[in-house]
Amino acid sequence: MSRCVSDRRLLQAYYGEGDASKEPHLRTCLRCAGRLQRLTRDLQAVEQALREAPPVAAVRHRAGARRRGVAVAAGLAAVLLFAGVEAWLWRESIVWVQPKPDHEPAETLAFLEQVSMVLSSTGEEGNAFGAVLALPSDDADEPGGGEAEWPNGREDGR
Repeated sequence: MSRCVSDRRLLQAYYGEGDASKEPHLRTCLRCAGRLQRLTRDLQAVEQALREAPPVAAVRHRAGARRRGVAVAAGLAAVLLFAGVEAWLWRESIVWVQPKPDHEPAETLAFLEQVSMVLSSTGEEGNAFGAVLALPSDDADEPGGGEAEWPNGREDGR
């Protein structure tokens, strides 16, 4: 008895390209005949499936379009979320950046006028700040009962 044929020889026999000396063995050997029948059945099923299936490019195109649409929608949602959060944070930061003034503009102008006057005047001792930095004395001889006037009219310096 001869040795059974390989899978490659079976495939060649199916396509009619096999060695003619192996054909009698394929008809007489039950094992090889069964393998050839299974191979024939499987290859015919594959051929039929390939004839009936839609083209591969059309399937890829539909799947790619769906994925692209989902990716675009997700990207747009992320951008909108980012813009909304940024707008909210920007609105909240205006309160931090622009504090409400605790004094009137007229008070600020008066203060700046006093600062300008102090910086431009010279004191009795030759010091530019001499007149302002002189401490009030406790002498009762001075007019006003020994109490000196503060430069801005207020003791607390405001």
